[in-house]
Amino acid sequence: MFFIRMMNDMKMKKKLAITFISAAVLPLLLSGLLLTGKLREIVINDAFMQVTNNVERVRKRTEELIKVPLDISYRLTVDNRMMRVATQIMKVMLKSLRHTAAIRIFAITSNGTRRSLAFACIMNDIGLLDPESFVQKADQFKSKVASGRILGLADPEWDYGDGQNALKAAGKFDQTYGHYPVTMSEEYKDTSFWQAGFDGGYGISISSKCKDPVRAIQFLDYLASEEGQILNNWGIEGKQYTVENGKRVVIPAVQERMNTDNAGFQKETGVGLYWNLMVHYGDGIKDSTDNYFTRSYPEMLTASYSDAEKETLKAYNAEHWKDLFPKEEEFEPRAYGAAYTMSLASDDPAVILGAKMKDITWKRIPEAVMAKPAGFDKIWDAYMADLDKAGVKEMEEAYTKHIQDRIKLWSTK
Repeated sequence: MFFIRMMNDMKMKKKLAITFISAAVLPLLLSGLLLTGKLREIVINDAFMQVTNNVERVRKRTEELIKVPLDISYRLTVDNRMMRVATQIMKVMLKSLRHTAAIRIFAITSNGTRRSLAFACIMNDIGLLDPESFVQKADQFKSKVASGRILGLADPEWDYGDGQNALKAAGKFDQTYGHYPVTMSEEYKDTSFWQAGFDGGYGISISSKCKDPVRAIQFLDYLASEEGQILNNWGIEGKQYTVENGKRVVIPAVQERMNTDNAGFQKETGVGLYWNLMVHYGDGIKDSTDNYFTRSYPEMLTASYSDAEKETLKAYNAEHWKDLFPKEEEFEPRAYGAAYTMSLASDDPAVILGAKMKDITWKRIPEAVMAKPAGFDKIWDAYMADLDKAGVKEMEEAYTKHIQDRIKLWSTK
């Protein structure tokens, strides 16, 4: 009754306005709200389907071009940790060539290399490869690592280690890197733990101007002794480590410093800094007290891992990163040792031809990786033709002869 009386008392203008709002605006508003909710549901479902289709498209395209197994291609496109392989894949390829000169050209002409470069081309095409991979300087690369901007990379730890140490010092352990034996297919084995045999490369000499050569030799003798090696690897008892129940244990605060800023710790204490000055035992060897000479043994490795690393390894049912890789005993010994240590004269045919192959490689690999996937094979074929024309087979024959000579020289048979 109150509502009817109120309406009778109103002027006609207000009555018309209320009638219009009730009959037109409110139904339209309610319809709009319902329609908006429905549209929002449709958009969300469409976005989800689009993401799903994109992942499937990348997976199928990867499999089509380079025939990567489904499980590997899926992990590379979906799993954040496995995606680390993609972002800097070409950086390590070029870097490995720089460090080993033309010897690695042996592998360049293989089908496995073609497939890996084709995969890098796909990664670049879908925006997963750093566009500055071929032009950035080392300090720029390390700065990116230190900033946490690089999701993943394929690079030796000694190269990106400074940047990763900066992340650890900042407490950004979730932005550091895992280690995975990712290969193009199951026919390949990751050779990270394939022993190269004698490497060489390090040495120390006593100059003719040394004032006390006898004392210098005594110093080297001390460094090679059990006491000297324990001092170098573990530090001073009571300061860097203690002995508990007969076992050396790194002091927790010291271990924390090693984990977050090992480079700074080494410079301040000298622990682990001078191993290349002496003849020394490797990892896994025990001293006269039944303790390990070095700190690289299972229990210590576990203690050095961050919570992020431990969580990741647990997901892979592994205790250490090495557990994910093929074992050393799965590989045949290398009779020629580390081929990259061979020193050849500048006028050697292998060196002269190798310089030509490097120039061609420096041009063609960036061209192939930065191209559209549809044009990759054409550039690859042109690359192989350039190598053949420049004498890659003659270069390979020259290096093969050098390797055979080393095997003959080192052989005990």
